[in-house]
Amino acid sequence: MKLNFNLKNIYVAKEPTDFRKGINRLAAFAADQLGINPCDKSLYIFTNRQKNRIKCLFYDGTGYWMFYKSLHSGRFDWNMNGEGLIRLSQEQLEWLPGGLNIDTGQVFKEFYPLYV
Repeated sequence: MKLNFNLKNIYVAKEPTDFRKGINRLAAFAADQLGINPCDKSLYIFTNRQKNRIKCLFYDGTGYWMFYKSLHSGRFDWNMNGEGLIRLSQEQLEWLPGGLNIDTGQVFKEFYPLYV
């Protein structure tokens, strides 16, 4: 399956987010606390307090998409202080699935667990 999203902007929330939130509560949080319109065709990225997981929220005009990434080791070590959002480039977004840290350029160690 190939997904091609036409993203208006890409944003990362600076503050950690409660990861018990689903799509609707995350969209409401984005609108109420961050003052954004979560339906504006931008991709919004949230991290948990431990910074070892991210959730991405996107509205495509017909409904919300939520993407989730969980690291087996390491953390998303972004140097973001304060509240609000920072904007990412398309290139920085493409680094995330490959395990490249958007600030330091450090690659996450690959880990392949054995399941029996």
